[in-house]
Amino acid sequence: ALHFRNYSAWSRLKFNIDCFVDKRFDYDWQTTWSTIKQVKFFKCTSTKRNSLWSFIIKALHNQLPIATRLKQRKPALYSDLKCQFCHTNEETTNHLSTCTQTADFRTYLRSELIYFLNNTDEFQKLSPHIRSRTINSLLGSSLDSFECTSLLSDAMQAKISTTAISHLKKNLKLSQADDSVRLGSKILMQIIILFKNHLWKDRCERVIKWEQSRNITVQDKRTPNHNHNHNSKACRSDRPITAEDEIIVLDGPDPITQMKHSPVYISPQQRFHDSLVLMHSQLQLYIKKYILLPWIYKPLSSFYYFDIGM
Repeated sequence: ALHFRNYSAWSRLKFNIDCFVDKRFDYDWQTTWSTIKQVKFFKCTSTKRNSLWSFIIKALHNQLPIATRLKQRKPALYSDLKCQFCHTNEETTNHLSTCTQTADFRTYLRSELIYFLNNTDEFQKLSPHIRSRTINSLLGSSLDSFECTSLLSDAMQAKISTTAISHLKKNLKLSQADDSVRLGSKILMQIIILFKNHLWKDRCERVIKWEQSRNITVQDKRTPNHNHNHNSKACRSDRPITAEDEIIVLDGPDPITQMKHSPVYISPQQRFHDSLVLMHSQLQLYIKKYILLPWIYKPLSSFYYFDIGM
């Protein structure tokens, strides 16, 4: 029950809420897979031999050590870590693509990407008008346009939207799906390399200086958190024995001392029930989309209700 409550609390974090949003059809996964296969030593799992492969896999699984991720891993060390470019906002992949202090990099990336596109074989065959229209559909008309920021934000996660691929198909008149995937993977790989070698490298150097100013050593980062030692025998043997009368149960607010306009309180039973509903819907979606074939699947006749004694 304790682990289930931890998962319920995890699902309520704003940083993780996107994990429960079905966005599979927003991205062209064939392009992502083709981009990963382009990397040299694709089948080699050595991070020293192939740092680019490791970087892309981490970006794809949202495991790059950005500030929000570091706060989850080491809250005692990185509780006050902000974006090292603006020093005010929380550091996320979306923020890095829109931060005002990264405008120089985004300008450089946009110009490099335009130069790259104009020199591809596919763009060389286009007229100047169609070439300009295609570039504007991918990068927008300005640096802060939605197209430019979304393309960069998706590429930081090793993804490219189906909308961008559709623009390539339409403007370049690509009849074969492989042609659009091939060109999309070239664009995605170019953005990832520029992001890794420039913005991410500068960001990591700034974070290292921030760690040095707070005397955070490599050993500190490798030391496991105390709350992760609950599986060790030493931790269980050294645990103090507490009498039942000394245990304080915090199962809800005191109705006498509760303020008149206090925030809405969610009981443990309600959190447990909400978690069951969420888990059931996610399992049902997973089975429908990934396990059962379309001609096998039949909608459930009724919703399973779990009686939790409420």
